[in-house]
Amino acid sequence: IMELYAQKLNDGLNNLIQKNIQCSSKTALVNMLQKGNAKYLFIINDKRTYGERVGQYKAILEKGVEQDVNIIYNINDNQNLHVYDLLERKEIPVKSKEDGLEFKVSLPAAGGKIVAILPETIDRVEVKSIKKILRKQKTNIQIAIMNKKGLLVPAVIPIQLEIKDPQGNIS
Repeated sequence: IMELYAQKLNDGLNNLIQKNIQCSSKTALVNMLQKGNAKYLFIINDKRTYGERVGQYKAILEKGVEQDVNIIYNINDNQNLHVYDLLERKEIPVKSKEDGLEFKVSLPAAGGKIVAILPETIDRVEVKSIKKILRKQKTNIQIAIMNKKGLLVPAVIPIQLEIKDPQGNIS
């Protein structure tokens, strides 16, 4: 029922608004945010099936299902855009199209992805700190995500920092 309503809503808006994002699945929800020249696409997997708990009654779609979706980002100038899966920390291969970019995203069951569309490539992560930190000693750690020109990538990119003791245990 909700998919039919969403399709009617989509059909009614087609001539009224320009959609920059197209998704191949009706059960994937998308939302685009922007900070500077970086764009962030949130893709939520809402594909579900009947589960073990009440599935025999066919009353509730309770169990999430993995799915692969194709995303088309409609933009006129796509020559220098790079697409990254921020949760997997890897670049996503893209196909250039006449009116934009196309790429594939694998969505986990009942999960999602955050995709960054950046005007430049990420080259490296630089970490600056003193080599040895004594117990209970305060220190500063600087982490920078750099492009190939050696400049900061102008984007908000989540990182995971693990600090380990001399035995290799995460502190």
